[in-house]
Amino acid sequence: MRRYDRKKLPLKAFEKLELALMPTRHESTIITNISIKSEKIHDFLKENDVKIFAFVLYACLKTVNEFPVLKRFVLNSQLYEHKNISVSTVMKRDKTVAGDSTLAKLKFDPEDGLQDVQAKLNQATQQTRSGAGIEADKLIEGFGKMPTWMFKLAIKIMMRLDSWDLLPNSIIDDDPFHATAVIANLGGIDGFSVLHHLYNWGTASMFLTFGRLQDDGSLDVTFSVDERISEGMVLFKALAYFTAIMEHPYDHV
Repeated sequence: MRRYDRKKLPLKAFEKLELALMPTRHESTIITNISIKSEKIHDFLKENDVKIFAFVLYACLKTVNEFPVLKRFVLNSQLYEHKNISVSTVMKRDKTVAGDSTLAKLKFDPEDGLQDVQAKLNQATQQTRSGAGIEADKLIEGFGKMPTWMFKLAIKIMMRLDSWDLLPNSIIDDDPFHATAVIANLGGIDGFSVLHHLYNWGTASMFLTFGRLQDDGSLDVTFSVDERISEGMVLFKALAYFTAIMEHPYDHV
């Protein structure tokens, strides 16, 4: 079965050794926290009529475009690269504390601008809160009806199929963890950025959390990254690029 979402990459000798020593995404996670400080960000968001979440997504999109290695992921000791860019995020079905949450998967084009990102975020939010549901919900609810033993068995089978490039495209399309990255806007619930693990299921090599944008323009962001996708120098340059976009918005939009 042709995997339209990924392409296999050649491995160097050191990369083969690294993947053999660290076979899972969970044990390969490195985590770093960065503190954004921008005196102009509030004015910028107001002038462009966008939310901080959309701007963080836009900064991520620009960074991935500049550093394509961030689209990489590892399955079954093999290095791949996503052909497309998608980001999954937790969304509340309503604004109450007790309200249910779901994972929405947003798909982006490399040339998407800030307004495009905000529009796609608005669309996902409206769909989530309209009661119409999203494809990820239908997928999860379907598996949720299984007995626990059957559910665990199904997950093991699907993980094996995925590692063999045999997982159906329909599941890859709908599953929120088959994405470039997962982002949690914890500031939306008055929270703060946290250190988060990566999931062995799926293809997301990055998990990003951020807290509430403060009145002085400061924002804490935490990145969890699979260190096997690239050497450290490239990852640090990518973080510096992301920080520059966030701190100097007028120069990058």
